[in-house]
Amino acid sequence: MLTTKNLTIQVLQDPASFEDLEPQGKREVLNRLVPVTAAVIAHLLADLHQNLNASQETAQSDRLLPLREIAKRLSCSERTVLRRWDAGLYPFILKDGGRLVGSEKGLERWIEARTKRQTSR
Repeated sequence: MLTTKNLTIQVLQDPASFEDLEPQGKREVLNRLVPVTAAVIAHLLADLHQNLNASQETAQSDRLLPLREIAKRLSCSERTVLRRWDAGLYPFILKDGGRLVGSEKGLERWIEARTKRQTSR
């Protein structure tokens, strides 16, 4: 006869084998799995809650900038911004319908990262 640990491992490897267990074996396996499952779910929910709060805070403090404002902040023309966005150089810009807009926070992080990279050389 298999131990509860071995039964649990067997069920984890082949979930269909759970149906073949006797009622006592099913209870033993469930008694081992339920606390672990509950702990994993609690952990996942905590992570989800933390990520949701972080994204809400970011969304509340961020705003979309028109292409004209982005060009002004980058000290270049709108045409240059378009060309560089098309080349994949501006990850903070997204297409909203027929217009391009950019995340203000994303632009700030992008500028900060490039500034740090240039000064660390």
